[in-house]
Amino acid sequence: MIVAARMVMHRAGLSRSATVLETVADVSAQHRTAVALARSEAQFRALVDLMPQIAFSTQPDGHLDFLNSRW
Repeated sequence: MIVAARMVMHRAGLSRSATVLETVADVSAQHRTAVALARSEAQFRALVDLMPQIAFSTQPDGHLDFLNSRW
């Protein structure tokens, strides 16, 4: 299990008392998703970089946002 923890301390004015709020969340699913996405992107890059053709993509305004290694 992977968790993310956050603690916030709030002090009201000059008083010595404080309120502490701590939250803990299970982020295991998000971590698994991030790892799977990174693996998928690496596989895609390897496939595109090894093919003999030139591969690229552009934004609607014509700006190039991806080029494979053949360029």
